[in-house]
Amino acid sequence: MASKGPMTPEELRLAMALLKISEEVSRRIPREQLAKCKTTEELWKLVHEHMDEFDGGQEKDQQT
Repeated sequence: MASKGPMTPEELRLAMALLKISEEVSRRIPREQLAKCKTTEELWKLVHEHMDEFDGGQEKDQQT
């Protein structure tokens, strides 16, 4: 991937959001399950299966 110079503020914001999502997925879904995903579609399905954990975790985080 060729570098086209520094990231714009929007690109940086999106990169940081993707990093946060990745960290949350890694923290909340067991590594063994993540390792079984061979495609983006499989990963997306797995994340959707765990969506209640993400939603519930957000509520708990906001309440404390």
